Amino acid sequence: EIFIYFDEKPIGSASIGQVHRARLIDGDDVVVKVQRPNARRQIMADLSLIREFVRLTENYFVKYGILNPLEIVETFSKSLQTELDYSTEARNLEIFRNLYQQDDQLYIPKPYREFTTRKVLTVEFISGCKVNDIETLQSWGISPEEIARKGLNIYLRQIFEAGIFHADPHPGNILIKPNGKIALIDFGMTGKLMQSQKYAFSGVFISLANKDAKSMATNLRRLAIDHEIEDMRAFEYDLNDLIQDYVVMAGDEQGVRDFTARLQKLAYKYKLQIPGVIFLILRSLALLEGTAKALDPNLDVLEIIKP
Repeated sequence: EIFIYFDEKPIGSASIGQVHRARLIDGDDVVVKVQRPNARRQIMADLSLIREFVRLTENYFVKYGILNPLEIVETFSKSLQTELDYSTEARNLEIFRNLYQQDDQLYIPKPYREFTTRKVLTVEFISGCKVNDIETLQSWGISPEEIARKGLNIYLRQIFEAGIFHADPHPGNILIKPNGKIALIDFGMTGKLMQSQKYAFSGVFISLANKDAKSMATNLRRLAIDHEIEDMRAFEYDLNDLIQDYVVMAGDEQGVRDFTARLQKLAYKYKLQIPGVIFLILRSLALLEGTAKALDPNLDVLEIIKP
């Protein structure tokens, strides 16, 4: 009743569902994501086990600088439960399409709400290659280095300007169209920042770029849900050491992952409870950094973040 063609062999497969090529009766080429039977029941059971495990081993996580592991689990849990409802993903697609409809660098595929339910999602088919397919990019006359910079800028605008971001930017979810435009797919996992969090998080990176430990300390304190910073001067000295290592003495080995690890150590030392969404951002930035460095090994991520 809906499709004149439906390929039963999936073009993509994951734990929650799998994706098929199809064509609607009106001739539109689409991809159809179909949820696996019993996926919700299995995931809810897994999440329950993870919660219980973290509750019983919370002190272990605290020892390594994660003071609010249950909140991080809840952030992940909400995100995963959202992924189980494909109608929510369709709504996410519409939100991002509205935000970036005039953007000449980013393309968001169109969802077909009339052919979408909680367990079936129908979306416009995007023709292109994976972002890390350097050979194809070069054959199209597209610079991998330019794609790396463009892709990072798109994500940074989502985080620092819009305050809503695609939270699963692995290479399979970033396509490059033959005209060089970047297309994001799979909007099951997104993150949202409150206005106060957006400004405080921006302030952390601005302070990092400006080598301003005092301002960085102030913004981290604003960002934290709770803290036990009794000596701000000592906190500033520790942050100055981080800045010196990450910015002033930065080498090829320094990256977002290293920054996150250092931040977690300071979080433990000063009992900073950092919101779960911030770890979601740092995870996304670390994924992006890995992809960007594969496209351009000489890329300096902090220099891209600075503007």
